[in-house]
Amino acid sequence: MSHFGAGRIRTVLDKRDGYTSGERKRIYDLISEYATHASYPGVTLTTTRAANMAQVGPFFDEQKLRSWLGEIALRLSLAPLVLLHPDGSDMRLLITTTHYVQVANEWWSKYRRMKPQAASPASA
Repeated sequence: MSHFGAGRIRTVLDKRDGYTSGERKRIYDLISEYATHASYPGVTLTTTRAANMAQVGPFFDEQKLRSWLGEIALRLSLAPLVLLHPDGSDMRLLITTTHYVQVANEWWSKYRRMKPQAASPASA
């Protein structure tokens, strides 16, 4: 745990990335409380507002859906760039990747009020 525990990994990543806000820990704590460990807030994720009862299985809740989609966009918007490394030999792929980076940057600027810390395909 002293070498590979969540806290140690966060500290090393924050130091590497120059982060000082503690945002990684805040996000980790939030996800731990709502999705990983048994807790009252976590149970609310399976609770329908109408009946105020926990329900295992699918149910439609627009607020939870919006929150979930926002979280997915936040966490996975840059994943394609990690998996895709255009080498310049396929011009259409390079153009598409560049467009994707521009759209992702606009999304981050609008909804997170910051630029993602990822290299553009041209500089990768």
